[in-house]
Amino acid sequence: MRARFHSADPYSGSNLQLNALLRSGADQLAISCAYCTAAGVEFLKPHASRLNNRDSFVVVSWDKPTDFAALEELHKLIPGHLYVHFGNTTPVERKVGHSKMHSKAFYARSGGSCSLWTGSHNLTASAILGANCEAAILLEGDADEDPFIEALAHLEQCRDEAHLYYSGMQGPEAIDRNKEPTLIIHAEGPAATPPPWHLYLRAQGTEIDSLLTLPSDLRLYLYPPGSLSRGWQLAHPHSAYGGSLTGVNLTPNHPSFSGAQASWPAATHVVDIEFSGSAPTFGIPSPDPRNVTTQALFSITGAADLQELWLKKKPTPKLEPIQGTESRRYVDQEPVSTELLSFFTNASKGFSGELIFKPIAGFEPVLELSGENFREEDLSRAEQRLGVSLKRRGQERDISDERVDKAPFIFRAYYRL
Repeated sequence: MRARFHSADPYSGSNLQLNALLRSGADQLAISCAYCTAAGVEFLKPHASRLNNRDSFVVVSWDKPTDFAALEELHKLIPGHLYVHFGNTTPVERKVGHSKMHSKAFYARSGGSCSLWTGSHNLTASAILGANCEAAILLEGDADEDPFIEALAHLEQCRDEAHLYYSGMQGPEAIDRNKEPTLIIHAEGPAATPPPWHLYLRAQGTEIDSLLTLPSDLRLYLYPPGSLSRGWQLAHPHSAYGGSLTGVNLTPNHPSFSGAQASWPAATHVVDIEFSGSAPTFGIPSPDPRNVTTQALFSITGAADLQELWLKKKPTPKLEPIQGTESRRYVDQEPVSTELLSFFTNASKGFSGELIFKPIAGFEPVLELSGENFREEDLSRAEQRLGVSLKRRGQERDISDERVDKAPFIFRAYYRL
């Protein structure tokens, strides 16, 4: 057996040596590598034919920075040979995280000859091209020598604990692209005349100043008088209108006043917000109350859909781990090992010095919605529109007996479902 250290220069990269090793695996390639980015997939693509051999496989960790969009491309080239290891919910090292597959081993066999590369290199551009300081050992010899037999057993256990990649498998990242905010106002009042028209908002307090920012779209929902006494979540609007914010003004009553009180004669409708525990009211303009501090003008351009769902953030289903069969493994009982056990969370340790392993058997989507931002029936509608079965995590608070001022009627939303 020949053994070589790679390399005296820690920035030498692994491109040439690993490519040569993967080309040598005519009969079997077996790889366990913690992280695989788009660059790593590009690196593996030329070896797809050998990775499609019956005994070949690639195992990568589910955790970041593994790139699942790139894995989708690799899966199409080597279907049935790509695996994702989810790690374990425990053990958990304090301030570090849960245990995971962290191996970096590349095994190549052709007939009775075998090569093994193991070290610090992940399947990333920085590791492959030498941007990182990395180190590895390259072994070359006969496949029946102990290091190769033991390495293959290690690789196969990583594969057996992992899950076969399937098209569309999701990673831990949740992309939430916020658009410009939409201002949502729930108010009591009659239906308005058909748009277009202008809406004048009068606030007797400064509480919503931060919500009145340009640009901002508007949704105005109107309810029968008295129906918002327990919050809009327990009421249903009879009319809805859409538009946009066109102007904001601070009156002499405002602490930050620096101009003059505005007059908008074009406004044909008004919303008054008193912040006294009562719902905003909608109607026709009347003389301004003396204590108006903030004014705003909206251009109402059309009727809106009463079935729209507005949330403060995109209701992206989060993948919650499904726990597999728990196992326990004892660690060395030397004093240093006992001391090191203190760095794991209590849930990670048994009473006799063993670590508790709770493997992640899979994931299920969980939709988290805050109870004050939707009606009960909205959840089933969200499920239908997202096209996936979801569940709500946690105990949602009951707002039916709360004071109305704890269920705000005006807020900004960033996502429409």
